[in-house]
Amino acid sequence: MTTIAMEVKPEITVPQSVNPIRLLLPVAPPSAILLTASPPHAPLPFASCCQIGVVSALVGASMELFMIKTGFYDKVTVLESEKRAWENSPEAQAVREALNPWRRNNAEGTEKS
Repeated sequence: MTTIAMEVKPEITVPQSVNPIRLLLPVAPPSAILLTASPPHAPLPFASCCQIGVVSALVGASMELFMIKTGFYDKVTVLESEKRAWENSPEAQAVREALNPWRRNNAEGTEKS
């Protein structure tokens, strides 16, 4: 019969002031690693910021000009007025009441009071 010699290691004790979960984590939390791993970025020069602003303003102005030339605002005005007229009609009120999931609760609440 062969015997195997085993080395007995002393049990590691952790002081109560140390969080045992912290022992399993790397030295720095992952968020700190990500923040320090990227190189610092140089701020944009003032001239580049002005160019970005001018280009953005030109794009916005061209979109507005396109919407005015194609009659977009006229179409939207007509659609909105039709929508408001339908919302104020008795048909829309009936549909709103029929689709209201609390209509029974509201009716019971008014009867009790």
